[in-house]
Order: sequence, then structure tokens, then C-alpha cells
Amino acid sequence: KTNCILLTVASEPLSEKFGVVMEKMQWEKVLGDTVGQPVSFDEFSLTSVMFEEPKMIVNFELRVNELVIYALVGELIEERQMRGLLEGNCLWNSTNGATLSLLDEKRVLFAMSVSHQDQLRFSELLSGFVDAASYWQQKLLEAEPATVDAQDMSGFSSPRSSLFV
Repeated sequence: KTNCILLTVASEPLSEKFGVVMEKMQWEKVLGDTVGQPVSFDEFSLTSVMFEEPKMIVNFELRVNELVIYALVGELIEERQMRGLLEGNCLWNSTNGATLSLLDEKRVLFAMSVSHQDQLRFSELLSGFVDAASYWQQKLLEAEPATVDAQDMSGFSSPRSSLFV
């Protein structure tokens, strides 16, 4: 049994060029196999999956030669939390390769891009993304600034063996 719910199911018209259609179909299969249910990109090349544990919506945007994965992880409670976000971004040490950024004045977006070559290890990449996004969700809920503690992030270098345990 999976821990996610598919939110977008509309398919893009097949009037696109063959290579783009093939890439789209490959990503739909890889993503569907990873989350354990069929996935389709809409006419804007977008789809979303809601994870139950941790509770979060993860969005996927298919672009030429890449898949962008992103999620809103929270809002800034205090302006000084921005320092923690910048520290977390430094060489991607506290983000599992993703990037933290401000979507507007308060909302924090967590995003990463993966290439076609990453399809073979996509389950591991998505698991690491969800783990790190969950970490930053919790950090942003804290009243104190979200400074990075090396102890907090120690488990990030070795991803879980399975996305859905």
C-alpha cells in the first residue's frame, strides 16, 4: 500500500514531437513506479503527489531534458530565519541537493532538478528530497531561527532504503 495520493491526472495531447512524448512517458512511468500508482502530466507538463507521511504535496514540472521537483515547505516566522535557509543552501549540505528559496515575502520553496540520467536512481532522489523537505518544514515551524545543526542532518548522507516504509 502506498502513502501518497495522485492530485493531477490529465494527460497532455499526443500532438507533440516524438522525443518529447517519449520523455514524458518515461518520466510518468518512473514517477508512477516510485509512488506506486499511475501518474500523468497535465497540458502544462505538471503533476502533483500528496504524501501522507510526512504530510506534504510534492509538485513535478517536466521541462526539456529535466524534471523539476518542488514543494512549499512553510513560511518564515521571523526574518532572521533567512540566515538558516542560506546556511542550509551552502553547498547543498543540508538539503540533499535541493535548493531553498523564497517564493514571495514569506513562503519558502524547496526545489531540485533531475535529468534523464537520474531516472535509474529516482526513487533514492525523491526519498532524499522528501526527507530534506520534511526537515525544513519542521525547522520553519520552530520559533527560533532555522540555523543548521550538523547533528540534525547527519542521516541525510545515507538515504533510506525505501521511500515507503
